[in-house]
Amino acid sequence: MTTAIKGNLFKQSFNRILMNKKGDFQLSFQFIFSIILIAVVFFVGFYVIKIFLDQTEKIKLLDFTEQLKNSDGGLLDIWRQDSASQIISLPISNKIEYVCFANFSSCSGITPYDSELSSFCKNITYSYRSSTEPYNMFFYPLGRAEKYGVKSAQAISCNNAGETLKSCVAINSTANCIKVVDGRVKMKLLKENETSKIQILPVLT
Repeated sequence: MTTAIKGNLFKQSFNRILMNKKGDFQLSFQFIFSIILIAVVFFVGFYVIKIFLDQTEKIKLLDFTEQLKNSDGGLLDIWRQDSASQIISLPISNKIEYVCFANFSSCSGITPYDSELSSFCKNITYSYRSSTEPYNMFFYPLGRAEKYGVKSAQAISCNNAGETLKSCVAINSTANCIKVVDGRVKMKLLKENETSKIQILPVLT
């Protein structure tokens, strides 16, 4: 076999090796690209789902406050009457464990007592000690509502839009904390006479 023939065979073999390597590289690149693409799609999908779920929880919290004030049998409805008593059950986010009504500057106890809430008064007194807002309703655990863009502390009142804030809820030094059960808060709104404020009481079942 001549040197020229040997050289041609060598070149052909070398070219085949290069082509195989190139094909293997292309397959490897396609595989890696597919993995990256799948990871990106998964991440984006997860992020979109999380945003949707967070927005759902936010809407539930905002709706709870709105319904407490404006629904039939809610605060405004009771406030307009000389005396009234109404049991209401409102939906709320399952991420919240308790809804508490309290004066953060003078909170000294819990009704009914619950060991899970033993530090509630201490926490709200510390967290809102420098606040000038008339907060009287709290989503507990404190700080969880903020994860969904809602304040844990709310100032509920009986004013219509554009009116001066009207304090219509009876808030004592003992906090009334109502446990969230199956995504709902069941409470009793009680106004004893035309001059009294509305008491928000737990409904014991």
